[in-house]
Amino acid sequence: MLSTNSLFLTQLALPVYKNDVYLAQYGTSAFAADVITRYLFSAAMLLFTIQIINGLGFDWSISLLSFVTVVLLPVPWLTFRWGPLLRARSRYVKLGKEQVMESVVVGEKGGLVGRAGRRMAVCD
Repeated sequence: MLSTNSLFLTQLALPVYKNDVYLAQYGTSAFAADVITRYLFSAAMLLFTIQIINGLGFDWSISLLSFVTVVLLPVPWLTFRWGPLLRARSRYVKLGKEQVMESVVVGEKGGLVGRAGRRMAVCD
């Protein structure tokens, strides 16, 4: 159950989040970078997993992976805390927001209206 939830969060929620942050133009590149990084890490793990198990033993090799997981546990909270600052410094987020603002006009009620006349929401 826990592995299913983590798979859902990493494989489904993060690409949607990155697409919202970087918008459609750069969101696909961020998704591609995630996929390539995941595949390269998986390929690298295959190269040295046998050596780790033979060197440390099965119990300690599983413990090593558990320790790495425990060390990485605060990453979501750190991202939540420092994420707005990091996004504010990203030039890709700024470029995407500028392009969105160029393609919309302010409607009669103060909301943003796209070229097709539909109301739009812009992430802060």
